[in-house]
Amino acid sequence: MNKPILLCKNLNKTYQKGRFSINVLKNINFLINKSEIITIIGASGSGKSTFLHILGGLDTPSSGYVIFNNKYINQLSTNERAAIRNKKLGFIYQFHHLLHDFNVLENVAMPLLISKNTKKESFIKATEILESVGMAHRLNHKPSELSGGESQRVAIARALINQPDLVLADEPTGNLDLQNKHAIFNLLKTINNTKQIAFLIVTHDSSLAESTPCQFEMYDGYLQKK
Repeated sequence: MNKPILLCKNLNKTYQKGRFSINVLKNINFLINKSEIITIIGASGSGKSTFLHILGGLDTPSSGYVIFNNKYINQLSTNERAAIRNKKLGFIYQFHHLLHDFNVLENVAMPLLISKNTKKESFIKATEILESVGMAHRLNHKPSELSGGESQRVAIARALINQPDLVLADEPTGNLDLQNKHAIFNLLKTINNTKQIAFLIVTHDSSLAESTPCQFEMYDGYLQKK
């Protein structure tokens, strides 16, 4: 029987805008099991990114709770949440957010270096991960020398470097052309299958979402299984 790696109960998020309250997330109940891959589709402004931010401890819910690896995320300190994000959660965004002053190898090794691993060990692991995503030939290149698809492969490698239990991907193909979009999405599915890492992928592209076994839709702050 699969065991949930992450779940949330009765999750709500409300923002105050002057005298008005904006309900961004509305009573969401959700879980993802170890090694599972789930996609969430929805239009811009439907609450998808806010949902991922709360699951990853980057934001806090107005009510309800999130449990990740048997820990209540919103009860942890800022430093404790940061430690979980560094070691147990991977993040991939629409824009790769690579550090332009560092080369590919250094960008991918950065989370390990922040965790006080040795430079030698960090670079060995980063090289292995980059090989697995087809970027071994670009180790010494700067982000400005990469194509969009290559940059996103490096961002994926960086998200995987600490062997996370779960990767949260927010529109990971949203900034790519059609060919690279499918190549990157297929790469994520391959990683899920071979490395048994759970993926929660947010996208507005229903054709990509339909290629995964489990899909949800977010509409006006509500989350519903398709």
